[in-house]
Amino acid sequence: MQWIIHQGIKKYYSGFVLLFLHFQPISHAEVSLPPIFGSHMVLQHGREIQIAGTAAPGEKIKFTLGHETKNTIADGIGRWSVRFSPRQPSFKPVNLTIEGNNKLIFEDILFGDVWLCSGQSNMQWTLKDSIGGPSLARSPDLQNIRLLQLRGRPQTQGREFHENELAKCNPHDYMAGAWEAISPASALEFSGVAIFFGQELMQSQNIPVGLLQNAVGGTPIESWLSLETISGDPGLKPFLEKDWYSNEMVHVFCRERALVNLKKISTELKLARPPASHPYHPGFMFESGIRPLEQMQIKGVIWYQGESNAHDPALYRIMFPKLVQSWRAFFRQPQLPFLFVQLPNFQNAINWPEIREIQRETSAMNSTGMAVTIDVGSPADVHPQDKAPVGHRLALLARAMVYREPIESSGPIMQSAILRNNAVDIQFTHAVNGLKTKDGEPPAGFEIAGTDGVFRPITAEIRNNAIFISAANIDVFIVRYGWSQNPVCNLVNAEGLPASPFQVRVSSK
Repeated sequence: MQWIIHQGIKKYYSGFVLLFLHFQPISHAEVSLPPIFGSHMVLQHGREIQIAGTAAPGEKIKFTLGHETKNTIADGIGRWSVRFSPRQPSFKPVNLTIEGNNKLIFEDILFGDVWLCSGQSNMQWTLKDSIGGPSLARSPDLQNIRLLQLRGRPQTQGREFHENELAKCNPHDYMAGAWEAISPASALEFSGVAIFFGQELMQSQNIPVGLLQNAVGGTPIESWLSLETISGDPGLKPFLEKDWYSNEMVHVFCRERALVNLKKISTELKLARPPASHPYHPGFMFESGIRPLEQMQIKGVIWYQGESNAHDPALYRIMFPKLVQSWRAFFRQPQLPFLFVQLPNFQNAINWPEIREIQRETSAMNSTGMAVTIDVGSPADVHPQDKAPVGHRLALLARAMVYREPIESSGPIMQSAILRNNAVDIQFTHAVNGLKTKDGEPPAGFEIAGTDGVFRPITAEIRNNAIFISAANIDVFIVRYGWSQNPVCNLVNAEGLPASPFQVRVSSK
């Protein structure tokens, strides 16, 4: 059985996979390219275009991209690389022709902006299951969007993987996909958040948009970090030093789901715990879904994740900024735009207010943006189906931050809370045109605590672009807003975008 190969991996898949990826002999006599290149693709405009692949050692190869031609020779082990000059955005398709011992023709290539759409199940959630998705899929407004969906096979659902699925449950074989010109059928099976996002960018910027989706349901953030990043951080290294199935650093959901998925291999090998080769394992999704993109130039990232790390907010506080930094280093873009979704309201969540706060803090990093969704979640469903506002708010961030449109891109974000004249003065960014409430009622969702740490509801007042809380004869030490799993909160800016939940110590200066 093919999947018996796992028994040679004692604790981690990494040694086998990295050896396989980097030291396997190149035996192809024909010119070949990684699957991230293909007909119908979008190549990032404004950047040098690099294409690399394999051929027979010493093979002479000719490349033609539109009207530009290049020549190269494969090296002694069959590797080759070629670079084309940057291109302007264009809706006029061109072909890429590669001629060596064989001939490859990739058709219908556009130059535009390529966005990586990543995370867990709420990014993976399809357009067909999103409110308004089926009607959007039939719209001609999507015609210049191109899709590359790297699908994880098998999906991490709560069932036992079959033998042929277990054979693919390693980073090298797990994900596969090819570029497609958008159609109602392909759009419906793609990320709803990504399609709503891409539609708005294409219309507002009048540019082709390539959407690359590699999200996998349930994946914790550590699976999206490289093993080098994890092992190089003392706070994260214990991920690799303990038995993964008993490691409390890992969400119990992830460990239990992996045991269900890999039950067949455990039974066959007569092991209580299967060898850890699963998409939830540290580094797995980086090797499977990010490393293969190394040659791809991208415009930015949209990210929707956090649910599978809510068990340990302190650990997430380390990992989330680390993810942003490490991906920027990997793509060689120190200011790579990284736009993400703050977790929405959900009644049965644990520690989600703390995760939202970490996401708010991370949004202070350069070239990051946070889409607040505290008003569009589903209290009873971890997968809210109203994905259009999520895609729209991510698009607003991109339009303002990346494309420099003079628009409001976010709801109010708490900037400071200062005690002065017997009142707490709370200032916000993204409130230049003032604050209001969504329902016209007084601001709801504010609480205060003194040095005793006990929180009590408090009346708040809007004054132009700030919130004031009376502190006469009150010991105010901490103020928070929207601080519950499914809060009742109604603060928005003049543009109607919701304020982010927050918790802050009050300053006296």
